[in-house]
Amino acid sequence: MRTDDFTFERGIRLFGTLVLLASSGVSEPARADESADRFAADVVDSVTVFPDRAEVTRLRKGPCLAGKGVVTFERLPESLDPLTLRGGVRGGGETIGVQTDMVDTTEAMDEKVRALDDRLREIEGKIRAEQMRKSSLAEALKDLEAYGNILIATVNEEMRNPRPELARLERNLEALRKKREALGGQVQNADRALRSLGRTADQLKRQREHHGDGDTLRHRRATVTVDCGQRSETTATVSYVVPGATWNPEYDVDFTTNGGGKTGPGKVRITVGVVVRQATGEDWRDAKVQLSTAKPKLGSEAPYPLPVWVDARERGTERTVVQGVERRENLQTGGKAASGGAQGATVDDKGNTFVLTLPHRLTIPADGRPTWAPVDVLHTSGTGKLVTIPRLDDRIYRIVSFKNPAAYPLVDGRAHGYRAGSFVGSTQLGYKGLAEPIELSLGVDDEIQIERTKVDEKTRDARLFSSDRTKVEAYRSTLTSGATNKETVEVRENVPVSKVDSIKVTIDQGRTTKGFDFDRVRGFLVWQVVISPAQKETVDLGYSIALPEDWTVN
Repeated sequence: MRTDDFTFERGIRLFGTLVLLASSGVSEPARADESADRFAADVVDSVTVFPDRAEVTRLRKGPCLAGKGVVTFERLPESLDPLTLRGGVRGGGETIGVQTDMVDTTEAMDEKVRALDDRLREIEGKIRAEQMRKSSLAEALKDLEAYGNILIATVNEEMRNPRPELARLERNLEALRKKREALGGQVQNADRALRSLGRTADQLKRQREHHGDGDTLRHRRATVTVDCGQRSETTATVSYVVPGATWNPEYDVDFTTNGGGKTGPGKVRITVGVVVRQATGEDWRDAKVQLSTAKPKLGSEAPYPLPVWVDARERGTERTVVQGVERRENLQTGGKAASGGAQGATVDDKGNTFVLTLPHRLTIPADGRPTWAPVDVLHTSGTGKLVTIPRLDDRIYRIVSFKNPAAYPLVDGRAHGYRAGSFVGSTQLGYKGLAEPIELSLGVDDEIQIERTKVDEKTRDARLFSSDRTKVEAYRSTLTSGATNKETVEVRENVPVSKVDSIKVTIDQGRTTKGFDFDRVRGFLVWQVVISPAQKETVDLGYSIALPEDWTVN
């Protein structure tokens, strides 16, 4: 994405944040009559959004007669779980009970349905027209290709002429190129228009399905009975759980080095946001929104163990050593976005349920479209590094490392990386606890290249003074710098870790570049390689695996 694209995207988000601030801020104390006006009608006051559903709380004022108040809430979603329906009261009093029933209404819903049908027919007509236009463009491109073949033949024939008319040929070729480029651009415009029209049609179809095929709309009605005591009015609440809502976290991570270079200490700015989608059947207007990682109904039934049996059977005496190696294409590497379309809602909290409260009231329509909202802005210090893992990937990545500065865990979500305000790509940020180290990719560095080659691979049988069979492997990684400054690249390699006492893995010090840090538990080796402009540096790794003679190598 270009910098101007980023600026536009960021401007949209900033505008949304300003709208939220403007709608929730008050310049003077609210008057009592304004508060009364807010509760005079049935409104959605607060919503707690879970990974796959939502708990909605509605609020309404009602009069009290003879110490008792009866407050009716209309148009509750038909899909709500009636077992979760709960009544409440605010400002004093006591809830006696809550009743619910199903209501069919025919109001002016036919007008809404007709409007949706008319709009859907209009969009479908535009889709057909755009498809016909795209077909015509395809035919024109085919004719242009045929003309191009003729022109090429003419050029070949003209070149046999001792005095070819080069100027005319160049004009014809340039006209052909411009025509092909113009038609190609029109095809791309048609594709974009079809995608946009398709999304609009899908949205209209979802809204149409919500209204049903006929003119009748079904919804629930709840009646809350309150013991008011001596009060003349009461404020009743009703809450319920409804499916069709979800949320996912998003993070914007912007890193700027203190010196303006690629590596070294710098400042990290993290914008924590959420994307909320809901198609519950009711709009949430100016509601207080909370986000919970809890999963209702999951694990509500205690487990009961089944019998565990121990069995045995004879096996052959042959023992085999297996070294696991995964292909590059099957491994996740830094900076590569996950492929495929939108995934289902998953908020991994590692079993530690918590709730985030959005700082401003929010309006989220029930059309299933994503609504982005800011949650928090965090500032911390970080360190920029150039990192490569040549065993997995033949590229150099720019990495920023820092510790989670939030007072809450960061759950799984998309992280959008920025370098000094410029968007560089997106990746997945896994669950990170309080103050847990985070390492995030900020894209690929194109100025330094790395190539890894296998230098040696062989198996030596047991010898006179050794009863062990030995497997030897050696690799060389070559870095080539096209940068204008001296840079430090962190090269990460690893050797197998033995899980069997009789198998020994040894690093060949004579064939391995000096100066590495070694994590014996995980088998990781790390070099800090300093490379100057237009220079090459090599990192060698050699190791051997010794196993008893009666073992075979797979």
